[in-house]
Amino acid sequence: MKYTSGQYTSKQLMDNIFEVEDALTKKALEGTALAIDDETLQADFKARIEDLSLGRNTVIFDANNKPSVYTIYKPDEKARLDYLNNGGTHFTKSDGLHPAFIVNGNVVEILIGKYLAGRVGGTNHAVSLRGLDPANTINFDSSLSLCAAKGAGHHLMTQAEWAYLSLLAIREGYQPRGNDYYGKSYQDATEKAIASHHYNSSGTNYTGRTRTGSGPVGWHLDGTPFSPADLRGNVREWNGGYRINEGELQVIQDNNAADNTKDQSVSSVLWKAILQDGSLVAPATADTYKWDYVSTAPAEGTAPFLLNIAIDNPPADATPYGAQAFSALAAKAGVTVHDILRVLGIMPPLANSPLGTQYMRNVGERFGYAGGLWVNTSSAGLGSRYAVYERSDASSSVGFRPAFYRELTN
Repeated sequence: MKYTSGQYTSKQLMDNIFEVEDALTKKALEGTALAIDDETLQADFKARIEDLSLGRNTVIFDANNKPSVYTIYKPDEKARLDYLNNGGTHFTKSDGLHPAFIVNGNVVEILIGKYLAGRVGGTNHAVSLRGLDPANTINFDSSLSLCAAKGAGHHLMTQAEWAYLSLLAIREGYQPRGNDYYGKSYQDATEKAIASHHYNSSGTNYTGRTRTGSGPVGWHLDGTPFSPADLRGNVREWNGGYRINEGELQVIQDNNAADNTKDQSVSSVLWKAILQDGSLVAPATADTYKWDYVSTAPAEGTAPFLLNIAIDNPPADATPYGAQAFSALAAKAGVTVHDILRVLGIMPPLANSPLGTQYMRNVGERFGYAGGLWVNTSSAGLGSRYAVYERSDASSSVGFRPAFYRELTN
């Protein structure tokens, strides 16, 4: 079927792009390991999706000929900090690009998987395709490896990229809904998606995961069918480039974690701690940012936490964890919150914060997964991050999203 550019109604645009994306998924499922080897067919799908999305989406066939649909974000005016800060409403820094657009010192455009990675026949695939069961039961390192196997530029979505999308949503005044209430939206229970997973708990049947992109258009980042879907709820998403290690906040500079050759292992020298002036320094340097409990945390319980430069209230063991609405996260008196923490989505903007709850443990190495899952109700959202478990965690409620970057050419 041939589509050409022209004027369409909003519903026609949505119906047309989803029709072609569904055809792409169907064709991939016919292949071996989701591959589409025919170069003519590849070019046709790419042209049709770029045309129907008005250039906002594209299809990339990776090193294994597996297709993924991406939303394209360019280092244009909307990537600038002076746009995202909304006149100082969100943070104070007002020049330069958001760090998501800087990889190895180069300016890049970033392409975010329009859909969560998929799972077919019990196997997780680092593909962004509409209508699949979300990838799940996968740990952090396996998520990294599956994305890296796609080839240069391909990667697990990073904290910097998640932060950029969150700030963009706040700046433009729309936060997406999603599957955060057993296949429905907690905010609007009339909104549902197609179930891909059911389970029984204490004799009651529940809907869990839902097929990628099968919810209403309001479940897409900006409320249009061309932006990423399911960022709120469904499954929590591993993100690269940020961790908590013995309570210390550690990042990989800019968006260098998008380079899949960069080491994100436990002992990588790329992990840097952060001083109050925004400097990135060696881990365990004195007075770097840390998560600390407000007061003594109860054993096997939850407690509010804050930003500190020391751990004044260490837990007795690894059983407690912190829980705090993202919008309510604050620093201890006398501790300065540098803009880098707001820009990277570690601390909330000064106003109009992304919805969601933050969780943490400040014992051992903890990686956060973002967005919430199908049971999180009001705790889900762009501001949700669950940094309680280690990188080895692999539950049925944890998945990931592939992303891609490419340097600009003259």
